[in-house]
Amino acid sequence: MYFREDRVAQVFLLCAVLLLGGCGTRLPRIEPLAEPDRSAVRERFYKFAEQQPVQALDADVHLQWSVFGRHGSVDGTVQSLRNGSFRVNILDPLGRPVFIGTGYGGILTVIEVASAKAFQSPLYGNLWHEYVPAKLTSDRILPLLLGRVPLDYIDVAEIGTIEEQREGVWLSLLEEGFPGRTHRFFFDPLQSVILQYVLADGNREPLVSILYKGYHLQEDYRIPSLIEISGEAVHGSYTIDLTKVYSLESIAPAAFSVTIPEHFSVESVP
Repeated sequence: MYFREDRVAQVFLLCAVLLLGGCGTRLPRIEPLAEPDRSAVRERFYKFAEQQPVQALDADVHLQWSVFGRHGSVDGTVQSLRNGSFRVNILDPLGRPVFIGTGYGGILTVIEVASAKAFQSPLYGNLWHEYVPAKLTSDRILPLLLGRVPLDYIDVAEIGTIEEQREGVWLSLLEEGFPGRTHRFFFDPLQSVILQYVLADGNREPLVSILYKGYHLQEDYRIPSLIEISGEAVHGSYTIDLTKVYSLESIAPAAFSVTIPEHFSVESVP
């Protein structure tokens, strides 16, 4: 580890899509939906996925966690662009940045203000993979935070329901170039929103699960009100509340370019 584990949780677990979870069980079987319902759901999902994508997210957030019997919460800010640039700030009770993490220009920078330390690495170097073993890329941060489909190419493999979970429809999508990777979406075709997202590996074992609890309108977009992540591998649960959304349209590039103070020690990570 490059940081103390509890501080890492505060920095990187703030961004929901960077959490890896393992439920230790295989995905439940989907009971196929009969026609004409199958075609109707498929058409609605494709329309939803092809909607004009959100270009940016600039928001205040509140993170709560329960890990190893320990509970905590912290306020912060998240800024993310569709191209994958992002910035996460963890704030102290006075609203001052305590930890900063940015991905910009192919470089990942993490700053621990209290200890006057900074770490830099290629975006997908060792520092990134220390915390993202699910191999999620930064360009998927924005769509997953906003309850969107994080894939450019959609290949629907299954459409149906799971026993005792009938308020929506499950769709399994295969990812181009990764034949063993399955993306599952619990989709409400009436409201055109995603209720849950699950990423599974080639053994059909869940890697990451994101539950969206409620949506509200923001600039004519449906935005998740609350995001929950849980799993055996994170040994607990995390909840992200987008407390205030400032923009979904644009963020100046300067927001992602962080200057490390001269008196900070800087460690380069391969």
